[in-house]
Amino acid sequence: MRKRQARHQKIASKSRRRRHAARGGRITGNSTVWASSAGWRDNDTSMQVIGMDKGLVSKKIHEMMVMEARSALDEDEERDYVSGSGRRFGITEDAMDAIAYYGIHKFTLKDIVSARELPEAIRELSDNGYYYPEMP
Repeated sequence: MRKRQARHQKIASKSRRRRHAARGGRITGNSTVWASSAGWRDNDTSMQVIGMDKGLVSKKIHEMMVMEARSALDEDEERDYVSGSGRRFGITEDAMDAIAYYGIHKFTLKDIVSARELPEAIRELSDNGYYYPEMP
């Protein structure tokens, strides 16, 4: 029975590695990527993340939104909300509501990254799985 379980685990492990290698592969300008963006409701898009995995992109853009909302609070507001209610990750709901989330969309890498940034984007995507492009 143990030999059978060990063999099954070995087969499953090889299968996972093959699936991972097939998904990862070599990243080029024609690779399909996920892009997500957000920005203050009264301004243009100010945050964007590009990645190979939809879940990772979603996580990174939400982290950026929280950091941006925290940095927007001045010190007085921050002190008021440290001990009060209405907190969300240490920030107010109002600050998070002022940031618009534009969703996650599938693109080809060369369609959303300039030719000048393409080598850097490929390197970052290969190393980290995500890339923060320069915002105009």
